[in-house]
Amino acid sequence: MEKFKPTVISKEFISSVTDSVQNQNAISFAESVASSSSLSDDQAMNNNYQKSQSYSRDVTGIVTGYKNADTNTIVANVKVSNQSLSADVNISTIMIFANYNGNKILVATSRLNEPELLPAFDADKGTPVTIELAVYIQVSNVVDAKVQFNDAGLATNSDLQHVDSMSVHNIGNETIDGVKTFTQPIKGVADINVRQLWDGYDIDKLKTTGFYVGNYIKVLQSSVKENFSLLVENAGNSSSVKQTKVVFYQNGEIKTLVRYFTGTWSLFTEVPTDDTRLVHNSGDEAISGLKTFNDDAVFNKNVTVTGNLRTSPGQKIYHSKVTLQPNLDIDLYRIGNIILARFGGRGVTISSWTQFDGKIPLGYRPAFFTSASFSVDANIHTVNVWEDGGVYNRFRDGNDSGGVYHDADGSSIWFTKDDYPE
Repeated sequence: MEKFKPTVISKEFISSVTDSVQNQNAISFAESVASSSSLSDDQAMNNNYQKSQSYSRDVTGIVTGYKNADTNTIVANVKVSNQSLSADVNISTIMIFANYNGNKILVATSRLNEPELLPAFDADKGTPVTIELAVYIQVSNVVDAKVQFNDAGLATNSDLQHVDSMSVHNIGNETIDGVKTFTQPIKGVADINVRQLWDGYDIDKLKTTGFYVGNYIKVLQSSVKENFSLLVENAGNSSSVKQTKVVFYQNGEIKTLVRYFTGTWSLFTEVPTDDTRLVHNSGDEAISGLKTFNDDAVFNKNVTVTGNLRTSPGQKIYHSKVTLQPNLDIDLYRIGNIILARFGGRGVTISSWTQFDGKIPLGYRPAFFTSASFSVDANIHTVNVWEDGGVYNRFRDGNDSGGVYHDADGSSIWFTKDDYPE
């Protein structure tokens, strides 16, 4: 069954339109009236009855519209709201009135087949309930008729199609461009994509350095409210984005969460707001869990390790090779502060307690005087290595006679306090 009975257009309005074409007096649409009164056919068509106001005028509303030159129609849009209602009303009749030549005239009467409930306004919900109705009135000389609305105009079908294509509709998926300012709370029956709520920016593509805030965003089915902030920092071609979310729970609990954008978003992780769970820059504290430092760490005092001190498998290995004359080759490898020296070479003639020509290079020198031993033709030979990198031959074959080194082979380890090689 249709919701409305056929709309009745008053004869007085039709004659007023004809008259306005001749004398160019304006017909100004004034108001709409929603009534709980159920009117008969005669009452619906009787302009005098309507103006007598012997029926119940429960709610008044606005009338907007336009003239459609393509279809020779006047389109009147009626919107009745419950914002002024303090009690429920069952609406049966909606009437449209206009002003012409100083008189109020009836334009049209629409009657519902079944009364429709217009509830009392609920301030807590904030959003009014409305009944909307469009009335199309066929007029042969609509272009010449002087009809005025609050937003009056002469429209064509192409105009209306253009307006429709630029409008936001209450159903369907649509993309909205530009900054939209909402002066009332936003309520949704599905999740809101919060990342789109900072001045219309998509933070996945945001390039402008700044601080962006969305306050008290609440999804309808959620029991919590959330504050969002977004920090964007740009340096050259690289950018850093950090998003912070503060969640306010109904039990009074407050949690702060953070995530980062580096090509893709990380998951939100909770940031402790309890001071006892934070690490401070002074005082004695016990810290649990694996802590990863992405930058250099500087310790100005002693470091005590009760477990194992582990070196990362990916730590850089530094290498240098030096030949001390005559003909003693040393391959040097450094991991952290540990130096591995591998000795080799053939045909070295040097006397006991004689310094080799050349030194261990900077970055590989021992932290303190050390001795290094290696074999030559299965005989053990010993050299002294000093903090300045100098190397001294001690003795050969268990005596101090010096001699000729043939095939030198062996290795030794020491610690260094040199800076890392370049």
